[in-house]
Amino acid sequence: MGKPITRLNPKVESKVQKIFFTQSLELILKVIMILPKIEHPGRGPKPYDYRVVIALSIFRILLKKTYADYEIEMRNDSRICELLSLEILPGKSTLQRGMSTIKMDLLRQINNILLGKWVDRKLNISLDASGIRILGRSIWYSL
Repeated sequence: MGKPITRLNPKVESKVQKIFFTQSLELILKVIMILPKIEHPGRGPKPYDYRVVIALSIFRILLKKTYADYEIEMRNDSRICELLSLEILPGKSTLQRGMSTIKMDLLRQINNILLGKWVDRKLNISLDASGIRILGRSIWYSL
């Protein structure tokens, strides 16, 4: 016989998803808003703040959504609009253009800030010739 399928209580799973959704977006926004704001003087409509576009791009990737899913589900979500204090979120083409301008150095800095909260101390990691990891020690084993 097969194993029984285990699953979470739908009410519990729904609460967990709501909490994960809001906390992850708030954390991403805190990190992104550290970046300097760029003013765009001139004529024409004001562009979206690049920090908002970066935050939405990272959040879209975090939720494993395609651009089509973003248009259907995320763009009209009132929770995201309230957190970003926008009436309507940028479209998928704006996100695509924003993703093309993001550099890897910026993503590394954001990742370091996000993970810096959990990784407080540096670990000494060494690999010996067999490929065994030795954590928390600065000893090199030679086999």
